[in-house]
Amino acid sequence: MPALLTPRPTKSPLLPLMALISAAAATLYGCNQYPALAQAKIEPCVAIDMLVADHSNNFADIRTRPRPFNSITVWQTDYEVIQDRCEIWGWGSGKFNYVCSIVSPTKDVATARYSDSIKRVQGCLNSDWVATENPRKVGNGVHTRFIQANNPTTVSLHLVETPGIFSTEWTTYASVGNYSDKL
Repeated sequence: MPALLTPRPTKSPLLPLMALISAAAATLYGCNQYPALAQAKIEPCVAIDMLVADHSNNFADIRTRPRPFNSITVWQTDYEVIQDRCEIWGWGSGKFNYVCSIVSPTKDVATARYSDSIKRVQGCLNSDWVATENPRKVGNGVHTRFIQANNPTTVSLHLVETPGIFSTEWTTYASVGNYSDKL
């Protein structure tokens, strides 16, 4: 399991993906946008609060190096919950998500990370946030979505089967931003 990181810029040319998983997976947010926090480990709940607040700004202050694709633009970010595993997705018309992911060798490992993440996120969000868990509509797995009345921002955790050529792995995603049952 990744450890809580000291915030720092990443030199990696690619940053893979989702927010809370690793929030869940026992690791959360560090950000250079907040210089006072640059040398300290940021608490997961503070990181979640920062991301929820920054969603209204489409994560503009932490997006760097866009890569446009047909239906989505993927930005790298120096604000990493998990080193080299987070990025920002712009999709649809004006929808944005900060996403982190972590691949697990077995379903048991991924399920433990997913369950831990749910507990961690529930401990960070106040009672105005309501959690619902449902099967994914795309692919095998489940997702838990935390929503708050009159707030377009969601915090989502996903447990997803990711079949490969030689074996099946499971990926845990964490996302802060607009909700989609396809993510």
